[in-house]
Amino acid sequence: AAGRAREAAELSVRLASIRPNNFAANCQAAYSLAIFAQDPRQAQPYIDRANALLASAKGSSNFTYKAWLRLYPAYEAWMKDDVAEAGRDLARDERNSNSQDSLAAPQDFGFFFLSLGQARNADTWFRRVSNTSPLQRDSDLAILAYVRENHSALRERLVRLGRLPEEGIVPVSFMIREGLLSRAGAAIREYLGSRSPDEAGPEVKILIGDLLVKEGNRTKGIPLLRQGVNEARAGAIPIYFEGAESLAKAYEEQGNRVAELQVLEAAAGNRTRVNFVIAMAGAPLWMKDEMALAQLYRRMGRVQDAGKIENELRKLLAYADPDFPMLVELNKLKSTPPTNQKPN
Repeated sequence: AAGRAREAAELSVRLASIRPNNFAANCQAAYSLAIFAQDPRQAQPYIDRANALLASAKGSSNFTYKAWLRLYPAYEAWMKDDVAEAGRDLARDERNSNSQDSLAAPQDFGFFFLSLGQARNADTWFRRVSNTSPLQRDSDLAILAYVRENHSALRERLVRLGRLPEEGIVPVSFMIREGLLSRAGAAIREYLGSRSPDEAGPEVKILIGDLLVKEGNRTKGIPLLRQGVNEARAGAIPIYFEGAESLAKAYEEQGNRVAELQVLEAAAGNRTRVNFVIAMAGAPLWMKDEMALAQLYRRMGRVQDAGKIENELRKLLAYADPDFPMLVELNKLKSTPPTNQKPN
């Protein structure tokens, strides 16, 4: 939470060394090294140990870590742009899924399918949450509607939410984008309770800053939004990527292209951290930051740089639904001849 990712990883490793037969401790060490410290090579021994504990029935009842560990090979393949292998891993795990999986499991599959552009599969998995947590289901389906760019469905879900699940802070960002400002303010206050924004973490600074900007108070909103984004950058919370897009947009409206570029390039370079404990929850939001960066490069005349990002996204969406909005946009760009515009 303090942005000291490397130190957090070191402490997690120390705990796993003290408790080598503790499944959760080894998963936490693996997660901290792979995601926070961005060092998958050092994470591998702890992944292997956790898998061995799981196979020997010594794994704990921590279903969230079990789900994360199960999908880690698919994440590794995705990080290498090998979406075919990621899809095979995902299909295998999907077949092995059973009713004893935790509540996190449907979300894990849903977000992973969404990161591949398979919105229909994601929808199927998110709806499986309904019997246990309809509130969480509506939160997940709001994210799905946002990525699908289905504004009417998004607004419907946001209105239905009423209040937020513990992990449902991201939809508040969508409330702000959809102009539901009073609802967003009420949701933030409810989420905070008696805590101050500092106690709640950088995600609340992102939301309050974004809300202030949309209300027209850029003087107070942009510094708070920037502070939240900077503090969230070292972690793996999905709303970091939403905050980065909002901050970049605020800079664009100010005409501050240098700051806009810095924010989007930092977000694009944070791909490793899309794998939240709810696996891959940040991936679709990171992809939108990538797309925003490509669009900025094109406006700057940096067509080759834009093309590299667009080609990377095309690889990641090789098995996407044909009508997936980002893929549709990429296909349009592919059919448009490059311009000879000079860089600004």
